[in-house]
Amino acid sequence: MTNAAQPTPPGPIPNEVLGELLQHQSLVGLYMLQGARFRYANERMAEMLGYSLQELLDIPSFMELVVEEDRSLVAEKMRRRLAGESAAEEYVIRVRTKSGAIRHIEVHGAATPLDGARAIFGVAIDVTPQWALDDLLSIPEVALRHILDLSNDSIALHDIDSFAVVEANNKFYELHGYAPEEAGRIRIDDLGTNQAPYSKDELLPIIERVRGGEPRTFEWLTRHKSGRIFPVEVSLWRTTVKGRDRILAVVRDLTKQKALEDRLVRSQKLEVVGRLAAGIAHDFNNNLTTILGYADLLSRELEAGSEPGRYAAEIRDSAKRASAVSQRLLTFSRRELVKPVELELNAAISDLEKTFRRLIGENIELRVTPCIERCWIKADPGQLEQVLLNLVINARDAMPDGGTLAIETKRGMSAGAGPAADRTAREPFIQVSVTDTGTGMTQETQARLFEPFFTTKEEDKGTGLGLSTSREIVRQMGGEIKVWSEPGRGSRFEVHLPQALHATLSTHPKVHPAPRGGRETVLLVEDDDQIRDLAVRFLRMSGYKVIEACDGVEALELSERHSEAIDLLVTDVVMPRKGGWELAAELHASRPETKTLYMTGYVDNAFMSQRLGELGRSLVRKPFTLDDLGRSVREALGADSRDRSSESA
Repeated sequence: MTNAAQPTPPGPIPNEVLGELLQHQSLVGLYMLQGARFRYANERMAEMLGYSLQELLDIPSFMELVVEEDRSLVAEKMRRRLAGESAAEEYVIRVRTKSGAIRHIEVHGAATPLDGARAIFGVAIDVTPQWALDDLLSIPEVALRHILDLSNDSIALHDIDSFAVVEANNKFYELHGYAPEEAGRIRIDDLGTNQAPYSKDELLPIIERVRGGEPRTFEWLTRHKSGRIFPVEVSLWRTTVKGRDRILAVVRDLTKQKALEDRLVRSQKLEVVGRLAAGIAHDFNNNLTTILGYADLLSRELEAGSEPGRYAAEIRDSAKRASAVSQRLLTFSRRELVKPVELELNAAISDLEKTFRRLIGENIELRVTPCIERCWIKADPGQLEQVLLNLVINARDAMPDGGTLAIETKRGMSAGAGPAADRTAREPFIQVSVTDTGTGMTQETQARLFEPFFTTKEEDKGTGLGLSTSREIVRQMGGEIKVWSEPGRGSRFEVHLPQALHATLSTHPKVHPAPRGGRETVLLVEDDDQIRDLAVRFLRMSGYKVIEACDGVEALELSERHSEAIDLLVTDVVMPRKGGWELAAELHASRPETKTLYMTGYVDNAFMSQRLGELGRSLVRKPFTLDDLGRSVREALGADSRDRSSESA
């Protein structure tokens, strides 16, 4: 018979395995100092001080981390050890982390040889929670109880074995919904959700590590006595109180913080969607400009009133309606160019009526009652549309089972249509009201109605930005929004806007005469080939001499080769290689007499919006008709320029 093989006795842990454990898995900080500089530190040491490992090793002197009051103590301890006057000893020092927070660190160190010189090898343990508790326990019990009850965090002492609540402050009972006399009956199961990863099975291993002396801080979902689940941040550590081992738990309600984070994420998503919408609108505007332009050219070649002429007119009208859709995309993305104009409110609402009906659905009756008099206001059409759409959508959502939505306009007089309360002179105002027969609102809801991100709608059903944005737009117009509502009796929103100053001068839309041509020289710069070809063709048909370029770089090259005057630069704002702003600045440096007309269908930021808004007539917005372009070119050049060009011809 052969003897059975005997098991190999266990040997020492290999050095490489031991080194890996100490460097990456240790629960205490390990370090080696030589000349007050770190020669070695493990990851726990760096984490304790708030630095990356490399940042910690790059610090010139450990003393920089020690608070000033403790530096003499540390220097003396290190001197004694290096001189052999003391063996290993332990003491607590205060250090400042990278974030500036002060932590209490218990250090155990001893001298050791390193590279022919003396060094200090040490172990560091973070005892900040214990020191904080000791500071509290030194306060008289009555004062301590008062301090703890003033805390916004739940603070409780738990039995180390059963985790039952032994002591707790008022916030604990408020947060979890229990009465003080129920404290002894609260267990782990009562504070968890019983669903992974926030159940008792996930919490027990954490508590075991705390029982072993390792403080833990983590995020958790806890349960109110009523059953409501909410997010919290939990900090646990083992301590001794009145000679008994306890677990101290500090719990912070994260409900508001998580809600803000969620709103931020949704806001960022809206920003991404807005950028996408703006990009689509920009490309769409370029295509619409081409469609409108060639429809105009076709109409000029066809006999007015003929069948083909009506086809061309229909193409043109459809393109104009499509441009309104493009403007809504820009309004949604908030990259529209804000340009207040005088407009008639009843006509604006009439134009939107089909859109309103599509939005509210068939189970809601829409009633529009316009004022018998014309209601002239001064507003940006896109922003006015945004306000009306927000109010209509808000009314629709308040009537999930159907109802009636009424829109009414009227004129009136007030002591001031704007928010200023000290106006005494009666001023004319225009009112548009949106009334629904929906669920209505409480006074508490109305008090927060215009707060950004506040919404009573279900998750993913609203951003909470519609009404706050609407109020801001109305305020910029010099007006105000008022609301009346009762639970079960619907809601009524009234928008009061100042009546346009020149409303009485005309009751008919302004009719623009057909633009006149000219003989000046125009440098036209546009990166879209179709728009450039169309504009060049039209301007030459109108008598202008046209130099065309696809971007700012080519335009400057053509300008250098052109020996005669260039009367007008017509340029797109955003182009590859060199945009319109830079082109105009460089061209005017060599040709200061050249005037500029900008073209754009997209506002990329607030700065561009403000800058374009200041240009006034020196701007033509895409999509434009050929008449729009011709009129803008003529206005930019001025009548005196035309007269001089005619004389020179």
